[in-house]
Amino acid sequence: MAGNGDRAFDYYTRINPSAREKIGQLHRCEPYVFAQMIAGKDAPTHGEAKNSWLTGTAAWTYFTATQWIFGIRSEYDGLLMDPCIPAKWKGFKVRRVFSGGDL
Repeated sequence: MAGNGDRAFDYYTRINPSAREKIGQLHRCEPYVFAQMIAGKDAPTHGEAKNSWLTGTAAWTYFTATQWIFGIRSEYDGLLMDPCIPAKWKGFKVRRVFSGGDL
């Protein structure tokens, strides 16, 4: 919403569970599951995920990525396409079904 695709994608990547797959043994949570928090470096269980399976977080993350980073969202008058992607991306392709037709 702020118009900074690099920052938006950085935040998205930081909270994305699959980005922590390399530390799966430390994280102790499936690489596709959101957790409420990750224990800090001073905690006895540093890096461990706590309170996992936050399904609302997954839904809101999908909403954020599709509607604000990819910029594809429906509005009253139709479908708005207003991407805000990182500067290093050359673009992207997407198939979106809207009102029964492909776009």
